[in-house]
Formats: sequence, C-alpha cells, structure tokens
Amino acid sequence: MAMALALLEVRQADGLEFVVAHFNHGRRGVESDLDQSFVEEWCSAQRVSCVTGAPDQASLERVRALSPEAAARELRYEFLTLVARDARAQAVATAHTLDDQAETILLHTVRGAGLVGALGMAERSTLRFGPARQEVVVVRPLLKLRRADTRSFCESRGVNPRIDLSNQDVSVPRNRLRLEVFPLLERINPGASDAVSRFGYLARAYVELADAEADRAWAGLVQAQARDAVSLSRTGLTKLAPVVQSHALSRAFRYVAHAGESLESDHVEQMIALISGRAGTSLDLPGGVRMKVGYRSVTISSAASAETAERCPYPPYVRVTEFEPPARLPLGRGIELSARIAALRAVRPTANGPDVALLDADAVGKRLRLRPRARGDRFQPLGAPVPKKLQDFFVDTKVPREWRDRVPIIEAGGGIAWIAGYRIAEWAKVRPGKTRRVLRLELLRKP
Repeated sequence: MAMALALLEVRQADGLEFVVAHFNHGRRGVESDLDQSFVEEWCSAQRVSCVTGAPDQASLERVRALSPEAAARELRYEFLTLVARDARAQAVATAHTLDDQAETILLHTVRGAGLVGALGMAERSTLRFGPARQEVVVVRPLLKLRRADTRSFCESRGVNPRIDLSNQDVSVPRNRLRLEVFPLLERINPGASDAVSRFGYLARAYVELADAEADRAWAGLVQAQARDAVSLSRTGLTKLAPVVQSHALSRAFRYVAHAGESLESDHVEQMIALISGRAGTSLDLPGGVRMKVGYRSVTISSAASAETAERCPYPPYVRVTEFEPPARLPLGRGIELSARIAALRAVRPTANGPDVALLDADAVGKRLRLRPRARGDRFQPLGAPVPKKLQDFFVDTKVPREWRDRVPIIEAGGGIAWIAGYRIAEWAKVRPGKTRRVLRLELLRKP
C-alpha cells in the first residue's frame, strides 16, 4: 500500500501510469477475499486500474512438486508477468523493504546457500516465470527503506492497511527470523538489519565479478540450449577456475529452475565433484532439476526433460566421422551404423524404415560424413518440393528437444542425405529406371 500511495503521487506529479495487480492465493479463506476487496475499493476510489487473479487447478498441478512457498511465488509472479504483458508495462514493481532483504540474506545463509545466497534481492532484475519461461523486469523501489518507514508513510496518508495474520506463524522460517531472531540481533546491534543488508551489497560486488568471468566463458561452454535444458562442455568446465566453474553451473541451474529455487553450497560442491567423476552419473537438484554427466557434456535439465532424454533411442552424442562404404561405425550404447553398396537388382524391394535408408549410391557419392546437427542446417525431406530448416523439420516431426543433438545425420556432397530414424532426402532417393547402385544405411541395435 505504501508503494501504491507513492506511485499515485508520482502519477499526479509526473504522469506515470501504473496498474495495481493483486493475486488472491485463497489460503486464508474469507480473510483473503477481504484483502482483495480492500485493494479493489482503494483502486476504485483513486481511479487506478486494478487487475486481480487466483490460481486455477491446472496451475496448482503444475507447481505441485515445489515447496508451498516456491509454488506460491511462481504462481504469483506468473500472474504479474501476464498482467505486465497485457498492460505493456516496462516492469513489475514489488514493495520489498530492507527488512525483507535482511531476512532473505540471513535465511539463505543459514540454509547453506553460500555467498550467492547472501546476495538477496537486486533493485532491478530480469526473471522468467510460467510454462513459457517468459521474461519480466522486476524493480524494487523500496529496498532501502525499513518496514517501519512504509507503515509510517501509510499512516501519514490516512491509510490503514490490512495485516496478513499468517505472518505471525513462527513455524514458517522467515516469520521466525522476523519475529524472534532479528529482535535478538537488534539487541546486540540496533543496526543489525542494515548490517546484514550491507553485507548483501558487498557480496553482490564479489559475485558479479565472478559472474562476469563465467559470462565470458559461457558462449564457449554451451553445446546445446533449450527452454528447459542446457548442455555444457565438460572439458570447458574443467578448465575454469573453481569459483568461475561454480558460477557457470549456478547460472545453468537458474536458467532451468523455477524462479525462487536456489542452490545450496553443498549442491554446488556435489556438482563440481560430479564433473571430474565418471560419465553416466547424475544428481538431483532442488525444484525438480537434474544434472547428468556424459563423456563430453554436462546437461542440466528439468526432471521431465531428463526423463525424455533417458528415453532417447540414440547415443549421448554423435562423433563427427568421415567414412566410405563399406563401413561399420560404432556409435555407442550398442548401436552401430552399417553402410554398404549393392547393385539395384540385388536389393530386396523394401521400404525405407526408421533405422534403414536406401539411397542412390551414385547421387550420394563415395565420401560420407556422420555428424550431429549444426546451426543453419537445411534439409529436403523425401517428398518435399523444397529444402527447409532442419529445426523446422524436427518441430514438424515432433522430435523431442532433448533428442535433437543426439540424432545421427549422414551428410554427402549434395547435403544432408539421411536423418537417421526419421527421413531420407528427396535428392538422394532411389529412382526407378535411373538408379544403378543402392547405398544401404542401417542402424544396428544390439538386443
């Protein structure tokens, strides 16, 4: 309410437009509804636009795996993000105070979040919320004011805000810090909250320096990136200084995780230890995130994304290999690529299957190349009149994102000849009456 009152005065003086957004979690029954009515009535009296919302069943199911606090935050900020988008707002403003900042820093610290946890909240940050992970700019204009200042400001404007009595429940860790721990700390040092908050600003300066180093290394580390997964070069990570390595891993976690989920220092230590261990190991992280170490990559993804990756019928990675038929190339996980040439009359009239491709050997040529997909790839699927982006082909064919870097691609002089398991190229097909020799490519799988 203090922030709304301040924005109202700024609007009158400078013409700033703002919208009040109120999310009714419904956790306190009638009290929650009275809170909403209070906000709506104030907005109506002040001629301020007001948008309200509440969680639906589908949204509750989607965040069921999160802690109650994290789930509530995810739904609340997803709502705020949508309101900001619809209002074409430049940012979402929240009324966190210095006391909230100190509580956040101390809570993260005692939970073992390390120096990153001591950052607290930034005055301006870009976060991602909702299933589409839509970005929103969040600003916190009251972050250097005490909670008592906001209360006094409301009183000076004749407003008596409603109080959420659930904030008196000391079984909630943040409430216990607020009601029991900080009063004790204030006896030792009346400026304890300010001191904790200042420590957060100092920690931010240090972490931003390490983050800058991780940012410089990031482009060289990323091998593949999707909405809910990112794969980093294992070799690249091992070459980084430990502090930069931890920041790169934390950045990958933040990219995948729900906003509000955080890593503790022991999680980061386990992640770093895993990188130097054997391939095929994995680690479950907070918020349904999983880290998996391959031979050459480290993948951090949502649990659902990881499960999809586990079902992938291809090896963890595709090694770039040039070859000439006849050849038999081991791909890993008991899979081999067989390539042989035969006269057309010696080939049984069989259709191309997911693991078999019959190609015009003369059109394809002798020198072939096995490789994974690459940026800018184009492919003319069998039956298509013109080439298309390989990315579009994967989307149209419903190839899971987690599989796309693992699909073997056979390339020849004319371009991509076969997307293994999916389609041959139109230009490389067998042409009755014209084809003399057939190149048979096949993925052989051990039972």
